[in-house]
Amino acid sequence: LARILRREPAVALVSPFLLLLRAAALGLGFALGTLAWLANSEKTKRGLDLVVATVCLILSAPLILFLAILIRLESPGPALLAQTRIGKDKRSFQMYKLRSMVRDADEMWERLAAERGLSLAALKVPNDPRVTRLGRFLRRFSLDELPQFLNVLKGEMSLVGPRPEEPRIAAVYTDWH
Repeated sequence: LARILRREPAVALVSPFLLLLRAAALGLGFALGTLAWLANSEKTKRGLDLVVATVCLILSAPLILFLAILIRLESPGPALLAQTRIGKDKRSFQMYKLRSMVRDADEMWERLAAERGLSLAALKVPNDPRVTRLGRFLRRFSLDELPQFLNVLKGEMSLVGPRPEEPRIAAVYTDWH
């Protein structure tokens, strides 16, 4: 630090703080990893899901509200969308998202798939005309998925694990999937 202080005083002043922050992050990661490894149970994973989802939902609530207002200003329809998804053990549930498409996007899907020669189980549509201008921004930064912390709190999803799929996509899965 003494040598750095002579060359770059600003770096030398910030370095101890950054080293402590990194040490704390590594220590916390090690402690949580050890706890998960020792417990190796659904209860531990669920507990971490509850704590992290609660904190993230509280911190992101103002942003979700702001984005919901922008969505309503851009296009008619609800700002919050509930989609049926298939989760663990083939259970269906309503997954929450901020709406990134026009209101009647589901009705447009079959026509769009037929026009572009896509399978009904297609995941993504290049240059999808159903996506709003704000929706492209939301999707790019995954902001449309912030309300899914509610699903985590309800126990329908986990922060770590496979992504629940739409029924039309899950229908083509085999037992291996």
